[in-house]
Amino acid sequence: MRKTTALLLGTALLCFAATAGAANKYPPGPGGTCPDSVKIEKIQNNAAVCHPAVLDTVLGVGGVIVGFDAKASAFGFYIQHRGVAINAGLDIFTGATNYNSAPTNLALGDSVVVYGTVQDFQGESEIEGPDVSQSTDDIIVRKVSSGNALPAFFVGTVSNFNQNSTNTFAEQYEGMLVRIASPMRVARTSLTGNMPFNSFILVNQTGSATDSVLIDGNTLATFTPPALGTTVSQVQGIINQRTTAGVNTYRIQIRDGNDINVATPPNMNDVFAVEDNKVRVLFDRNITLASAENEANYSLASLGDVLLATQVNGTTVELTIDNGLNDGDIEGVTVNGLVSSGSGIAMTTPQSRSFVNGVVEPALIQQADPAFLAASPCQDRSRFAGAGASIGNLRVSFRGTSVADFGTIFYLVGASGGARNGVSVFGPTQPLNPGHRYLVVGNVQEFGSGPENGRETEVVSTVYIVDEGVAPGTVTGISLTVHQAADTTCDNASPQLLTHLTTGEDYEGQLVKLNLVRISEERQPGESFFVTGPQGTWADTILVANQGGSSYTFDPDSLDVISITGVLSSNSLSTRRFRINPRSNADIVIRGHITAGVGDPSGAPKSVSFAVAPNPAKTARITFGIPKEADVEVAVYDLVGRKIATLEKGRLAPGTYSREWGGLDSRGKLVSSGMYFYKLRVGDEVQTVRGIKLN
Repeated sequence: MRKTTALLLGTALLCFAATAGAANKYPPGPGGTCPDSVKIEKIQNNAAVCHPAVLDTVLGVGGVIVGFDAKASAFGFYIQHRGVAINAGLDIFTGATNYNSAPTNLALGDSVVVYGTVQDFQGESEIEGPDVSQSTDDIIVRKVSSGNALPAFFVGTVSNFNQNSTNTFAEQYEGMLVRIASPMRVARTSLTGNMPFNSFILVNQTGSATDSVLIDGNTLATFTPPALGTTVSQVQGIINQRTTAGVNTYRIQIRDGNDINVATPPNMNDVFAVEDNKVRVLFDRNITLASAENEANYSLASLGDVLLATQVNGTTVELTIDNGLNDGDIEGVTVNGLVSSGSGIAMTTPQSRSFVNGVVEPALIQQADPAFLAASPCQDRSRFAGAGASIGNLRVSFRGTSVADFGTIFYLVGASGGARNGVSVFGPTQPLNPGHRYLVVGNVQEFGSGPENGRETEVVSTVYIVDEGVAPGTVTGISLTVHQAADTTCDNASPQLLTHLTTGEDYEGQLVKLNLVRISEERQPGESFFVTGPQGTWADTILVANQGGSSYTFDPDSLDVISITGVLSSNSLSTRRFRINPRSNADIVIRGHITAGVGDPSGAPKSVSFAVAPNPAKTARITFGIPKEADVEVAVYDLVGRKIATLEKGRLAPGTYSREWGGLDSRGKLVSSGMYFYKLRVGDEVQTVRGIKLN
């Protein structure tokens, strides 16, 4: 995927337009005759006056949404200018954000204005973000109105829309709604190979078969090609061009099964759980209510009961089931007798699909497959993943709370906590806001090109996401040692093949905390760096990664001792080691600096020491030393014993430390001049120094 996006409304958009206009790359033309805002026709017609070139920024191109590319991992939608005969359609590339989903929820018939940069992708004109960067969120879409009638279809022939790259007639209708309303037959399909997935070629039913039109049933929809020789009386959709196997072709993209009138029954496209007792079944076209809600048309592989069938929309049915299976077991649905609303033809051949039963926690996804643990070499893999780095073929439904996001990768943890209860989600169909709980449906893979045990378990190809609101409670980091977090040992030593060592694999995808670790080398602010631990030996090392380069601006000072919280993830593209990913600067806390034995018992003081100098002072330096690791608190009190400020509180390694106090209390206000007491607490030992504060 290439870009994330944002939806702005009203005055916020106008402010952006005023700011961006000064840096506008769209050429003004002789005497300033070309306005910043352009119409689609100007972008699509190379011969038009004021035609913006590739990489020109256009500040406002409008149209009505006529179709969505709502499949992960790269999203987009098409707009068309009503009332214009040719050069009126345009692809809007939105990358990592699906505008047909929450929180934007754009729909067919919405009128929008888009601000971005002109691009050419495999021969098709499109708009993407102004800075043409894959990792930023700078494309802007303003919703103007909803419920508008879609532009009329241009009705043409197979010859008009033949797939040849030299078809100048089809070029005029790129990105527009088109229709062929004459008898055709299926001459070739992707099922026989050497064609894009879910695509097929139509030729005229009678007469010359010289011309052929390519139908894309995969980009905007999921439509299984009809059998060879099948008659198609009408097909419609959005025409575009793409390059496949080095050949550029025009094709009509159908938006769903209702864009094609074919004398065939409906097909089952997908099945997945949405609750422990509810399953959704998706079809490639609209089906009749009577056939959809007939429970007798469905059966379960477990031989459990289908208690109720409810049609959610034209293509979706929700089944209420009772099957007696556990969450994570494999279940299947078989369908027959469903009737197409368009053709009136019923299914006569049963169709079946399998899925993972119930809504599971991430722990079931991360759980190691005993069959692979017993293999040689031992492999710690999810049983739902495909072979190697391939995607598993079963839909898995799970619930989790989002704890972090790094661009297009989101991390969720289960409610029960504990080991193996976190998982990453790549390229979801909508952003997963930290602190919210989500129901997510997708497939599982072990991502990475390294060794098996260096790969990361992640959920991909999401098809269904529900934001269930703010999750109860707060997810905090699980304390690990550097050795545990970095360990990739495949742990199969127990007789039952259950893991018993604490390794990075046990906490992959979860928030973890490393206490009192040392930065091992000097790096620039914001750069990734290595830390070592435990104190005293500094024997183990792990990478602290700045995911996407924008998570933190922390300056890694060599020999600083820090505590760090972040998501533990695989570093599978380069090594077998794990890495920890802080979410912001707040996840990195400096605990000391190795200048006087911090973390090094051989250089630490022999006993607790405490001093304040200068005294009196406007800003006092408080120095203290501890001979061994301990819980430490340094605080300032007034004459009546009230705590004014806390300068240090937490567990520290052995060594000598210093803190400064310039007279600010815990609320950030400057205290008055006078006498105060500085108190050091190390475990059960307390030392007090009296000092004078000057203003």
